[in-house]
Amino acid sequence: MTPAAFSLAANGAHTFDNVTFRNNAMAGLTIGNGTPTVTNCTFENNTGFAINVTGGAPAINSSTFTGNSDYAIAAEASLQLTGMASLTATNNGSGAKNATLLRGGTSSFNFKFVGRRDEA
Repeated sequence: MTPAAFSLAANGAHTFDNVTFRNNAMAGLTIGNGTPTVTNCTFENNTGFAINVTGGAPAINSSTFTGNSDYAIAAEASLQLTGMASLTATNNGSGAKNATLLRGGTSSFNFKFVGRRDEA
């Protein structure tokens, strides 16, 4: 597991609410197992990923990612990331990595498109 300010390896439904992860030498938070909830958190100026998910199924909502040296969120492609709503990412990886990186493997998605489809 990549070193981080906080590394979560235990099973369980841990909650991080209104926590700031700032100026850490590696990822701000590494999740290796369990079903943690990350809500209303700030990830700022961490060296590496803001959140590094190597296992588990976290729910990540209403959080900001600013000035981290790599992607806002990195995860194994086979993992289930839930929530993923109301996230704001700015100036991560010098502005080029304001996204979620899915590393290797196979991903499956369920999408529901809402809106109008114009007929040609």
